[in-house]
Amino acid sequence: MRINVKIPEDLVFKFGGGSLWSSIKEQRDIRITGMLIRYIDSDFGELRVYFDTDDWPETNGLIYTDYLFCQ
Repeated sequence: MRINVKIPEDLVFKFGGGSLWSSIKEQRDIRITGMLIRYIDSDFGELRVYFDTDDWPETNGLIYTDYLFCQ
């Protein structure tokens, strides 16, 4: 099952600087460009969040364990 999630054009997530996979230790705003639910059942799901790479280039590392971004 694939579900495209409709998002507002100006959706911004906060990055708190606490990711286990990034050396960035400051708060930043990251503009979200899309979301996709790739899979979901009663025990597990996968949500993909796409963001503007001008706000967070790949060289900054991974975001997904950041406490503020996850909230």
